Order: sequence, then C-alpha cells, then structure tokens
Amino acid sequence: MVKIPTAVETTRLLNEFMRKFHEQEPKLKPLRPKEVLAATEVARTIWLHPQHPFAMRACHRVIFTGTDARAGKYRTTRLVGMSGVFREYQSPARVEQLLDRVFYPAYEQVLTGSYQAVASEPADVAWGIGALFRCIHPFETGNILLSWLIESQVRLRFGERVVVRIRSRQDFVDFREQYFLKLVEVHFG
Repeated sequence: MVKIPTAVETTRLLNEFMRKFHEQEPKLKPLRPKEVLAATEVARTIWLHPQHPFAMRACHRVIFTGTDARAGKYRTTRLVGMSGVFREYQSPARVEQLLDRVFYPAYEQVLTGSYQAVASEPADVAWGIGALFRCIHPFETGNILLSWLIESQVRLRFGERVVVRIRSRQDFVDFREQYFLKLVEVHFG
C-alpha cells in the first residue's frame, strides 16, 4: 500500500505543483497561504479515501472561502476556447449538466474500478480524469488545483504515489479535442 503524504509533504507537493504549473501558465495566480493550508486539509481528506468520489463544489468552497467571493459557486461567465470560438458546451448553464452527466460518472467508475479504460497506464487514467474536470472548467478559479487533487486521488487508488507531473498544454488540447468533445457530443448532441 502506498503511503499517504503527511501534511508537510502535501503542502510541499501543492507548492511544487503550483510553481511548475505557473511556469507553463504564467497568468495563473499563486495560492495564498490560507488557500495552501485549506488545500492541504482537503487533499489529505480526499487522499485518505481513494475510493470515494468527493463533491468538488464543497472542496472548492473549503479551499477558497475567505479569499474568493465565489468560493463553491460555479462560474457565471462564458468560456471562449483557445481558438477564440465560443461553443455551447462552454456556457455556464451547462456546468452542472457536464459535471452530472460526464465528469462524476467517469470519476466514480475510475474510483470503483468499473471503468472501461481509454488509457492503459494508471497514471494516464488519473491524468485523464483530472483533465476531464479541467475541460468542464466549473469554477472561475481553482480548476487546475482541483484537477490535480483528483488526479492524485486516482493515482493513490491505483496504488501509485502522489507526484507532481505537469503535462504539456498540447496534451490537454489533444485530450479535449479527441476525447472530451466526443463525450459532449454523445451527451448533448
């Protein structure tokens, strides 16, 4: 069995993750000290239960209460893709539907072991579940952090340790185009 990182190790991993992601995405705001402490507690709670899907809305609220007026609230702004084009699935009205129909069923299937593998390596499955959450982008802020917490939980579920592994922006774009948009099409036509 893989050892769950201690609170100190978790804080170090969170800071390392945010630093490395910031190198790739400079516009990403760094976490405030209060957010790091709250994220450490949320991470440890999630990681101690690697077979239990967590409500990301509640996790977001715990991490960002006191620092973000929209803590725990889904985004109200439309997303415009990297191509500059708005697609209907990016509408704020679709967030809950995408979470309920696409993300949570996949998240639960992976954690319970009842999923049909799109990827063969556990690390790829873990990254894919986090990327799926990022594609939906349910919150104004904090989506990248939450996606890494989800990815780490899935890694623990598969008996792998928590690591900071940042994939390229192109990997994410490819995932969105080749997998996520097909899921959206299946569920919403």
